[in-house]
Amino acid sequence: QLILDRSIESAPLMLVSGSSFTATAAATREQVAYALVQATGREAAAKAIDPTAALTVADADGNLVPVVDADQIDSALKGHITLAVQLGILDATFSGEGASKVARINPKGSLTRAEYAAFAARTYGSVLFPS
Repeated sequence: QLILDRSIESAPLMLVSGSSFTATAAATREQVAYALVQATGREAAAKAIDPTAALTVADADGNLVPVVDADQIDSALKGHITLAVQLGILDATFSGEGASKVARINPKGSLTRAEYAAFAARTYGSVLFPS
């Protein structure tokens, strides 16, 4: 199930809701980001991230901008989401100027097929394949 982590001790690639997996349910941006980070074998790196740390994302100029909707992220997924943002898998939208500039990642928002394709392409670009 995982691309680069063949450990049998890894958490699942997809999380269940309640006691069952609902295949027809819409996926949120945070759920897809979790699954893609998990698929690349970066579970240990995600777990090493402090879930209480402020989440920021770099803008086009390389400036770190606070993510104002980070409080909406499921606390169990915070490390995976932070890593997805750092790797460029999960994108953000920016508003404001200068010191008042903020970013939003819309973690509970659903994805279109095109958005998922972009997530998947950016994930592939973040994987360091062995030579």
